[in-house]
Amino acid sequence: MRIAVYLDDKGFNNIDLSSCGLGNPSVGGTQLEFVLLADYLGRISTNTVLILHHNENKIPTNCEEKIVSSIEEMLSVAQLYDFLIVQSSISGIIQQVEKKMIDTVLWSHNYMRPRTLREAHKSKYIKAIVAVGKEEYHAMRIFTNKVKLIYNMIPPVRQERILNNEHIVTFIGSLISEKGFHILTKIWPQIIKRIPDAKLYVVGGGTCILERRVSDQRELQINNMKNSFSNI
Repeated sequence: MRIAVYLDDKGFNNIDLSSCGLGNPSVGGTQLEFVLLADYLGRISTNTVLILHHNENKIPTNCEEKIVSSIEEMLSVAQLYDFLIVQSSISGIIQQVEKKMIDTVLWSHNYMRPRTLREAHKSKYIKAIVAVGKEEYHAMRIFTNKVKLIYNMIPPVRQERILNNEHIVTFIGSLISEKGFHILTKIWPQIIKRIPDAKLYVVGGGTCILERRVSDQRELQINNMKNSFSNI
């Protein structure tokens, strides 16, 4: 099967994505998952996988690649393939794949709006919508039976860490309000008050700014571990 996978890498350049199975090389979670998916599909001998992307990043050797300048160019190339796998969040993507008559799988890392789900349900070119969590799956299943549940891929743990009963909280995700990070920082002083040796590890980047100090003049402890899950 010939599969085109769109990787939105406009936000980073010159990153080695060829070994994402060893951990996240400092890219977004969605981008990491699309690389892992393409790499997995490319390991199946009957598949030919093409990653369509924008910047000079190193792609897994199991996949072919083509750099495109726009969504329009990406879709024109994808027309030559059996399926396109693409983020559901791209504006107008359903109408665009219908216009070019591309069989498409929408991979949804966030909830889709009911109107968009109804459009996807009616479109003969949207063959499936992938939800990555049970709550998301059940919420979207109300509007269409095209929704399938496939959990995010997680690189295997390569180093076991003995916690020795440490009080550790780990936040994995973008540091944006949609992920609820601001709520965690708001209640963290209460946690420190009850558990003084508690530590917070944050894996991810974003725009949230920490402006609060915890009680008893203890500064919020954050260890930013961007490079890999294996460090946790």
